[in-house]
Amino acid sequence: MTGDKQNDGGKEKIPARRLMNDGLAHGDPDGINSQSRISENRNREFFAGFVNEYQKQIDGLDGYINIRRHLDCALRGVRHLCDVGNGGVFDYDVAALPKITAVDLFFAGGRESNPNGGNMVFVRGSALELPFPDGSFDGALLSMLLHHLTGESVAANQACLDRALREAHRVLQVGGKCVVLESCLPNLVYRMEQTLYPLSKWLITRCLTHPPTFQYSLERLAGAMEALFGNCSVQLIPRGRWQIFLGAKLPSILLPTWPVLFESNK
Repeated sequence: MTGDKQNDGGKEKIPARRLMNDGLAHGDPDGINSQSRISENRNREFFAGFVNEYQKQIDGLDGYINIRRHLDCALRGVRHLCDVGNGGVFDYDVAALPKITAVDLFFAGGRESNPNGGNMVFVRGSALELPFPDGSFDGALLSMLLHHLTGESVAANQACLDRALREAHRVLQVGGKCVVLESCLPNLVYRMEQTLYPLSKWLITRCLTHPPTFQYSLERLAGAMEALFGNCSVQLIPRGRWQIFLGAKLPSILLPTWPVLFESNK
């Protein structure tokens, strides 16, 4: 981890100038939907069939208990949440929110109410083109989503990231809150990942059923949110002993990733 991060989970304000000046190409911020067809189809198929198993995997893991606690705190006071790329899994207390609209590629067409909770609606849609008018929500959550929005190149991945954040910004009301949870890489590993992405994408596509992924550094994500919203707070979450990586439960000590919570207000 870099020296900028706080292991006690405390929030820190990172200057936008330092966040954006990391020497990395951020892709075309005005690019079209650059998620590859393979990525979109793999995500749809994998998570539609994996949702129950995933829920079983994360239930009881100390790292996800920490995540749930931090998300509950971040979402406090939100009245209508847009849960983007929900995946059929809720990493927070759904009963604490008056209304939740969950969006994912594999949800049934149109809108369907959840019989187990009257405050939830499921909508089929893409994080890169949310099917809602501007200013529809006072809260937007992108939980462990952004690393799944991959294209054919690193530049396409970066364009997907920027577009997804712009869509979250668009559907938020003035004063609304955007919450992003992502497992982040140290800067050195992030730079290595950019170089190795063509190989890693090829290997994942051919050897695993899991969709290709591309993970970001804390600085890259916070910089993107700071540039878009004009503010961003960053909170490091204790990662616990176990993490889910490419669909498998692995010891955290073997992985360079760390869960980070980002919050911005429109």
